[in-house]
Amino acid sequence: MDYPKLFQNTSEEALKLELSIKSVIEEIKNLDSSSEELHQLVQTTRNQMDTFHAKIEELENITNHHSSEIDQNKCEKELEKVKRQFTNFQLSLRKAALATKFKLNDSSKDKLLSTTNGTQLRQRITDKESLAHTATHVTDDLIRVSSILADGVQMGETTLENLVSSSRTIVDTKEELKGTSSNIKESRKLLTKYNRRELTDKILIYLAIAFFVSVVLYIVNKRLF
Repeated sequence: MDYPKLFQNTSEEALKLELSIKSVIEEIKNLDSSSEELHQLVQTTRNQMDTFHAKIEELENITNHHSSEIDQNKCEKELEKVKRQFTNFQLSLRKAALATKFKLNDSSKDKLLSTTNGTQLRQRITDKESLAHTATHVTDDLIRVSSILADGVQMGETTLENLVSSSRTIVDTKEELKGTSSNIKESRKLLTKYNRRELTDKILIYLAIAFFVSVVLYIVNKRLF
């Protein structure tokens, strides 16, 4: 089998996925319609990232098991580049989803406060309940992203061990190994930071829901009494 050609084709497929994922993340950033559409876009991005992750595993398999048939140094550099892009996508998705979620939440709150018709008020309350439900789904998606990030760290550690054990390439890849080690440490820091932020995000969601309920009760109280 022509493994250099196979590696090139798989890299091109990964590049196409990169462009597609970037496009969907931009859609999430610019979304101003509904929480349901936000959830759909997050799900679409998650599915594409699963496929992207599978391409990384294919590239890694070719690099590690067919080193005598490929330009290993070149392939290893390309593999590390793709892995870094995957990690960047994880962080970009999380930031875009949270920012858009809060933007939609603020928009719904403003519409609720400006409503004067009783029927419309009840409809806004229903929309808020739907938003809270969607926020729960987004949180679940972010937890899954955290798990994927942990897998990415493990993949980086495995790659580092393979590089160290290969005496034939130890001189040529010395600087790259240092860079890989640094990336792994940064990934761990990001994972730790994300875990802290996850708790903060949950607290913010609960506070937002509590604030919403208070506003609704206040408005209902004003209308009834």
